[in-house]
Amino acid sequence: MKKITSLLFFLLFISSFAQISNFSIDNGQIHWQKIYESKLNKTDLLHFLKSSNKFSDLSESENSIYGITKNLKVDFKKFSNYPSIFVQHTTIISKFIIDFKENKYRVTVKDIIIHDPTNEDNRLNLRDVNLERYCLKNNNTEFNSRFISTNAKFYDVTFFNLFNFGKEKNSQDW
Repeated sequence: MKKITSLLFFLLFISSFAQISNFSIDNGQIHWQKIYESKLNKTDLLHFLKSSNKFSDLSESENSIYGITKNLKVDFKKFSNYPSIFVQHTTIISKFIIDFKENKYRVTVKDIIIHDPTNEDNRLNLRDVNLERYCLKNNNTEFNSRFISTNAKFYDVTFFNLFNFGKEKNSQDW
């Protein structure tokens, strides 16, 4: 019986970790990072970004592209369960960096802001809020359990799909 209980706790721990594996905490801020294997080069990817209405303030350097996501709606319709009402009715504004190496690119999303598009005139006195406010605990050193168990997977899939520009493969090797 102890072995079964231990196994269940282990599986629960692993499944929770898998839901936040692309998220990390760096100096009290949440970052999302993913590496894609791809034959696309920086010029091709910049073209995709410019032709999409999901990005703004695009700039580039020798091996990187910088930009901002614009009012990105969280992708939750493919799941059998739903995120919190808060996630369903807000959008995401964030900064991103795409770094390039041969046949790979790495996306880092940071400064993630939750935005309420239904409150444009601020009549409810709500403000844009950093994701850290709702998702971290212990002086921004740990993810809170609600984020891990409910909303992390929705943000993860949203960012993954946003920056997956074709037949790219997942990779962890940078």
